[in-house]
Amino acid sequence: MKDVWNLSAIAPWEKYCSKHPTQKPLALLTRIILASTEKSAWVLDPFTGSSTTGIAANLANRKTYCSSEVLTSGKGSTQACLQ
Repeated sequence: MKDVWNLSAIAPWEKYCSKHPTQKPLALLTRIILASTEKSAWVLDPFTGSSTTGIAANLANRKTYCSSEVLTSGKGSTQACLQ
C-alpha cells in the first residue's frame, strides 16, 4: 500500500441518502477500514452522519458496526440509507 492514496471525490450516487456537509468518499473509508482492522474487528463510528462508515464496514466484511449520532438531522439520513 502506498503512502499517498489517489481517490476521487464523493460520487453523485453516494449523495443519494444524504447531503451531509462532511461526508467522506466510500472508497476512502473502505480503504481505512481494510488497512486498520481484521475481519472480526469492531468498527466504531461515534459520529455516524450519513452512514458511509457503516456501509464501508459492511463492504469490507467486518463483523460488527457500532454507531451513534448526536445530531437529529443525521439520524434520519442514517435510517434512510439502511432501509
